[in-house]
Amino acid sequence: MVRKALSAAAVALMLSSCASWGPSWSEVNGSREYAKTDIDTAPTLVNAIDGGNPGPRVGYYGGYKLEPGKHTLELQAAPLSRGWRGGTDLQYLTLDVAPCKRYFIVGKYDNRLGMQWTPQVSYVEDIAGCQLASR
Repeated sequence: MVRKALSAAAVALMLSSCASWGPSWSEVNGSREYAKTDIDTAPTLVNAIDGGNPGPRVGYYGGYKLEPGKHTLELQAAPLSRGWRGGTDLQYLTLDVAPCKRYFIVGKYDNRLGMQWTPQVSYVEDIAGCQLASR
């Protein structure tokens, strides 16, 4: 009986420490879904948000949920050149995200053969089902 009570208390404690998403949230995504016509762009990988693990992927595009506000993203872009053996430099992007918005972030290369790139927001869309908090 005591063991069951302790187990239930431990589960309740773990669940209360998880991030909870209210009626409004934001998302960041490294998909190139809205930048396919620009040949000097590449998808990005979100390595970290505010210096920590970005959390589990969510949604159709596999983005990351986060609270609205200012965040720093650590990003890595896929190389454009075929057979590229090295990696690309990590880039940081500080983004002030609005509630109920999904941000698509791509790597914009200076040219297709180089490895110099900068992060760029390629598209912002509304999140279906997300509700702005009433004031």
